[in-house]
Amino acid sequence: MRRVDDRLRSVERAVKDAEQDEWRRTDPRTKARVEGASSQLHSAIASYQEAYDKAVAGGNPKKIAETEAALEARKEWLAVIERSARDLG
Repeated sequence: MRRVDDRLRSVERAVKDAEQDEWRRTDPRTKARVEGASSQLHSAIASYQEAYDKAVAGGNPKKIAETEAALEARKEWLAVIERSARDLG
């Protein structure tokens, strides 16, 4: 009897875990946050790209390096957010 109970609890845990994973994947609030962050990053990237282009045109090496680093960081963040969005389904 104990073995059967243990197996049933194991199955119950597996089902509960699967339900929680599915909820995390499909939670509308999470999707909205991901979409909002993505939108903000797209705007930031456009802004930093413009700043970078101006820095290159101005020939200021320090400003070029700063804006390039900021631009690349935002692109990396966006890549993480987009992978997250794909995982959400």
